[in-house]
Amino acid sequence: MGLTTGAWILPDPRDRVAAVRSWARPPDFASVNWHEEGAERVAAALLDRGIGVEAGLWDLRAARRWAASSLRGDCIRVLVELPAGLAHARCVEQADRMLELVREHSADAHIVLHGADDTAWPMFDHAVRNGLGSRIGFEDVTVLPDGTPAVTNAELVTVALARAAGAGPRPSDGLHTA
Repeated sequence: MGLTTGAWILPDPRDRVAAVRSWARPPDFASVNWHEEGAERVAAALLDRGIGVEAGLWDLRAARRWAASSLRGDCIRVLVELPAGLAHARCVEQADRMLELVREHSADAHIVLHGADDTAWPMFDHAVRNGLGSRIGFEDVTVLPDGTPAVTNAELVTVALARAAGAGPRPSDGLHTA
């Protein structure tokens, strides 16, 4: 089971660290967004509790902060997450730059590449082409690749599996619903 430590839940990093320390039944892992203030302190608190850290990298700046962190090697997974609103070519270029940085600083990192809204399907396809893990679900996108609204998460996953099967090699890290 995994949770988020996103600043939208508790904006002050001290409060996020205190919450992590107070969990009576900790999760197996928690996501830490490296673009948020206090990310390294939150990650350290998780690791102190024996909780796995999933590094969320939203942009190149966050990827650089993670790469410079002494905790990067302790992360169980790296989520390279592209925001909505990037043109397709820019989205792929940004993903490739972030992936290169992650691989340069952690060659064996377990990477999951995904996007949000209009970048979700292009990043899913890019992950499949590059043998990376990906995820798809209502947290990231609510429409099918043709723009039709999806009725369920299961519909999104079914379409994703069909796209992955038709695109050649399957992602080595698996698919995750969001």
